[in-house]
Amino acid sequence: MAILRKYWLWSIVMMFLNGCGESPLDIENVTAGDAIIFGHFYGECLGEGCIEIYQLTETVLSEDILDQYPRSDQPYEGNFVMLSEKQFSTAVGLRDRIPGKLLLNGETVIGSPDAGDWGGIYFEIKVGSERRFWLIDQIDDHIPDYLVPFKNEINEVIKSINS
Repeated sequence: MAILRKYWLWSIVMMFLNGCGESPLDIENVTAGDAIIFGHFYGECLGEGCIEIYQLTETVLSEDILDQYPRSDQPYEGNFVMLSEKQFSTAVGLRDRIPGKLLLNGETVIGSPDAGDWGGIYFEIKVGSERRFWLIDQIDDHIPDYLVPFKNEINEVIKSINS
């Protein structure tokens, strides 16, 4: 079952890459080092929890210790340290819940993340040297309906990791 989910996710990634005119992703080169990077960010905020960015591979969950505000013109470059197996088990299901429509969205910024100090979501898929990322608004009415459950899921995973 887990193998089927893995191939399903990478099939979606391949469809995305093919749709963008790029070379198809070679499924044989997908490794445990490939990752999703996700988190939230709040600009007008004080404290350690204002920026929480995580990297999730097939086997490890890591947290960024730099806590830098994500940029819309380049993928996030963090310094990730491994978290516990318990925290990994909280987040591992997120890999299987990525909406296919997101992968087809050509925009990097969806909505107006953190424009009114309500925060934003950072989400990235990293497969080999290919990286695709999005900054997503936290306000439901500012984003497409298909993204609302995924945004909520990311927020719940972050909350669970930190509890």
